[in-house]
Amino acid sequence: MQSGGVTDSVPPGTVRTVVFVAALTETTSTWSNVTTTSVSGAINYGWDPCANPVENGDTNSNAIIAQSGHTNSAAKYCLDFSSGGYNDWYLGSNTEVGWMIRDIYNNVDNPKATTLQNIITNASGDAVGTGYYWSSSQATSPATQAIIQRITAGSQTSKSNTLPTRPQKTLVFSPTSQYSVGDLAFGGIIFRMAQLTYGNVC
Repeated sequence: MQSGGVTDSVPPGTVRTVVFVAALTETTSTWSNVTTTSVSGAINYGWDPCANPVENGDTNSNAIIAQSGHTNSAAKYCLDFSSGGYNDWYLGSNTEVGWMIRDIYNNVDNPKATTLQNIITNASGDAVGTGYYWSSSQATSPATQAIIQRITAGSQTSKSNTLPTRPQKTLVFSPTSQYSVGDLAFGGIIFRMAQLTYGNVC
C-alpha cells in the first residue's frame, strides 16, 4: 500500500486498485501567502500514475510549500493534516478535486453521492458543498492565480482569496482491494476506486 500514487515499477499486466480518499472535514484558507510567484512545480492538472514523477496533487502541494517565503497555504494545511492516525494527505490537483466534489455531491454523476454525504455528516464531518474549492494546480497565467473547482466547472482566481480546502489522498493496492466506495477508512471516506492494468500503458 502506498500513498500519493504509484512509484514502483511493475511487470506488464499487473493489476492495481487505486483508492481515492477525502477527509471528513475541511477548512477555509488562501492558496498561499506567496501570491506573486508562479509555482513551476505545481502544474499537474490531473492524475496520471504513469507520469514520472507521478502526476497528482501531492507533487503540486510539495512544490507550493517549497516556495521562497512560504509560511502558510491550503497545501500546507493538507500536508500537515492528520486524521485517524494517518498523515499522508495532500491538496488535490484540479481533476482530483473535481472528482471529489462530483462523486460526493452530485448524484447525477454518482448514484451513491447522497449516501456518501450522509456517511460524512453522520460521522460528524463537514458536508461537501457546491461552491468552488482550492486545487493545488497553478494557473497557466497569470502567476498570481491558481485553479479552483466546483461540480460543473473549473476556473481560476487570486491566490489571496479564501476558499474551502479539503485534504485528499491516493492509495494503491496490489493486486486488488477489499474496500468499497463509501467506506470510512484511512482517516477519511473512500469516494472513488479504479483498477488499472500496468505494462500496457506505463
